[in-house]
Amino acid sequence: MTRYLTGLACLAMLLSSAVARAQAPDPLSIVVFGPPSLGAFLPPIIKAQKLDEKNGLAIKFEERTPDAYTAQFNSDEFHLGGSASLLTVGLADTRGVKVTYLFNLFDFWGAVVTSRPEVKTLRDLEGKELAAAKGTTNYVMFDWFARQLGADPAKFPVINTATPA
Repeated sequence: MTRYLTGLACLAMLLSSAVARAQAPDPLSIVVFGPPSLGAFLPPIIKAQKLDEKNGLAIKFEERTPDAYTAQFNSDEFHLGGSASLLTVGLADTRGVKVTYLFNLFDFWGAVVTSRPEVKTLRDLEGKELAAAKGTTNYVMFDWFARQLGADPAKFPVINTATPA
């Protein structure tokens, strides 16, 4: 009789876990940057490996430009973000949005590309226009490093390449 009850209990557990797995996955909408952002490489891996489905989730990744991301995340339009930086989260906090910051990938990599042979240093950019996505951590880090190297970013106007929010 004990074996029968134990077998019945095991069968009930198996059936209940099968019912739980058969339920629709929980939908999640996550705002992310598009390429070449570091946040852009994870969504294709998650989808290709079906890591969301294997964990009972249905993740919809929604790409935004840095400015749009910041505006929509900091207005609480999106509750989950996959490309936030300390800058974005800091702005959210100052605007009263309750945020939890889990981790960040930052590679301290950036580049200034020019076809002008006379530009050899960052100081050579002074008086010339610079195209950049101003709403990114990368630009803020560039601005900081440029100042450390003696350049005055106020002397080179920046054309924001990120589309407005």
